[in-house]
Amino acid sequence: RLDGVPKVDGTEKFGADERPQGALLVRAIRSPHHRAGFAIGNLDDFRERHPGIVAIFTAADIPGRNAFGFIPAFAEQPALAEREVRFRGEAVAIVAGEPAIVEALDLAELPITWSKLPPLLDPAEAEMPSVPLVHETRAGNLLVRGLVQLGDAAAALASCAFKVSRRIETSFVEHAYIEPEAGYARMEGETLVVRACTQTPHLDHDDIAVVLGMPRHRVRVIPTATGGGFGGKLDLSLQPLIGLVALKTGRPAYMVYSRPES
Repeated sequence: RLDGVPKVDGTEKFGADERPQGALLVRAIRSPHHRAGFAIGNLDDFRERHPGIVAIFTAADIPGRNAFGFIPAFAEQPALAEREVRFRGEAVAIVAGEPAIVEALDLAELPITWSKLPPLLDPAEAEMPSVPLVHETRAGNLLVRGLVQLGDAAAALASCAFKVSRRIETSFVEHAYIEPEAGYARMEGETLVVRACTQTPHLDHDDIAVVLGMPRHRVRVIPTATGGGFGGKLDLSLQPLIGLVALKTGRPAYMVYSRPES
């Protein structure tokens, strides 16, 4: 294996193993609610009261199309939520600054007012006609319809020697990889370079360019070694966030998700 030796001798580089000198630390402010409206107050005042914070960005600062997704036709996940969050943990803003300052910052102090809304937590409930739409463009809260063709199931069952019927339920299983999402971004001339753990660097490249409103030739993605993924790192995570900071501030920026964030 090409990566066998560096993994065995410990020289392999994962997402959190390196960052440029002088890089800003980026942290996300995330929703404590499953669904809520929100309003962001005076960020300039907050930044002035916390020397060491270089910038705070919201959805209003995203220069491109604020939506991504593994299947382009269904891309509707904003990099930073606008006006309403749709799941607990969705990011509404990012803070970038000197690492020691941002690491110690209590993100709950940011001037954000939350207005809790009734969430939809059950698929069967979400299909009822009286419930609100998660996305206005998805009638009936359905992403897509499909057709499955099959033979004569009743005849097949009738010819079986034995028939067993059971109802089985299982919990959700998270993609519990060892390494959380991590990486850094920096400008090299006019090119934005993003080095992060990912399973799909080519898809990352395309979506970063769309979200940040950049031509594709000005975006470069360098995948680090990936400490597990199981499909959980097919989509964007921190890439557009650190990319936004590097693009707007001109300084390198890095981010490492905590385990709960991941």
